[in-house]
Amino acid sequence: MRFYHWYNAVLAALLCLLGFESCDDIGADEYGSPYVKYQVKGTVTDNEGRPIKGIKVKVAEQGMHNGSVIIYHGIDSIETDAAGAYQTHVMTDGFINERRKVIFEDTDGTANGGDFQGDTLSLTDLEKTLVEKGGEWYRGKYEMKGDVTLKAKTDN
Repeated sequence: MRFYHWYNAVLAALLCLLGFESCDDIGADEYGSPYVKYQVKGTVTDNEGRPIKGIKVKVAEQGMHNGSVIIYHGIDSIETDAAGAYQTHVMTDGFINERRKVIFEDTDGTANGGDFQGDTLSLTDLEKTLVEKGGEWYRGKYEMKGDVTLKAKTDN
């Protein structure tokens, strides 16, 4: 036990001589990673421009591959209102990449006036508007617009 005490003291002294210090007095700008806040909004309509209520809208990230199946990990999930509009919660992340998707699913069948095929949009393809300017690590807040038209499923 005594050996480890002296060993640690000698090692600490050596590290100080080499220019390494403890992390007690680190300023706010020393460490961290950039991040951004974003919110996804839009409307869901059918081929004739009518709003579709009750469409599940999920913001998800593409995860591991399981054979040929892509697994998505959900980040936020909501449903469209009577006007076909949706708006996610404000999300915070280090970056927005092509693995982030907005997935649209008709989960109630014909209860919303039809049976619609799903669709997917990539966050990188959405129209982005800066609503709050950022600084050093905080890159700002963005609203991302993703309108989609869902096609009706046809019986084969």
